Amino acid sequence: MKLQDSTLESWLAENLHPGHCPHYQIQSSQNPERAVQHFKIAATAGEYNSMHELLRTFNEGFVKRVAIDAILIAYNNACAEMRSEENAIDTLEMHEI
Repeated sequence: MKLQDSTLESWLAENLHPGHCPHYQIQSSQNPERAVQHFKIAATAGEYNSMHELLRTFNEGFVKRVAIDAILIAYNNACAEMRSEENAIDTLEMHEI
């Protein structure tokens, strides 16, 4: 199943961070394969802009579905872990009061 342009555009409109840097572009890289590898590593660590760029390039056919599925799972796991750490810190701070 390939993401439709309108679906991706609406997701990006809802989730695009104001600090998104337009210079993060795989196609403009001199070595796009290497750029994709760097974006994959950053996205699996939970970096939003890298995930955004990979989704965009997936929609354009530069990243395969199998790869994007694995990256999305790792990205979501990293984000969930960060949220749980934030919640744990908030809970500790509440108990200290």
